[in-house]
Amino acid sequence: MGFLIDTNLWIAVERGGLSAAGIQAITRQAPVFLSPVNLAEIRFGIDLMNDKKHRLRAMTMLRRLRRKPLLRITGETAEIFGATAAELTRPDAVPTFASKTCGSPRRPFNANVRCSRQTPKTLKTFPT
Repeated sequence: MGFLIDTNLWIAVERGGLSAAGIQAITRQAPVFLSPVNLAEIRFGIDLMNDKKHRLRAMTMLRRLRRKPLLRITGETAEIFGATAAELTRPDAVPTFASKTCGSPRRPFNANVRCSRQTPKTLKTFPT
């Protein structure tokens, strides 16, 4: 089993709001994966940056992240994603996970990968 870390957590590490050791304390020796969504969100943000210094720093972070294994998104993944996103978007939906089997509305579903995402409650559980 491995972990799929939400883009917000990668950005928090880069900005110094969360330590890499904090993430490692949760993931331990398990592999950490990226999804194409992570790469798209980070690249989107980088391309919108006006400050050249911050942009170079963010590109360095992106290069480091590209070393991680990348999850593949398939047609089946897309359908599961759509159904899961719709379920979690319903007004009566209550998000009940922070680090469980994937079910995030922005992540591919994979039974062998755990998702970790940043919420006010879960961010407190990550050591800094």
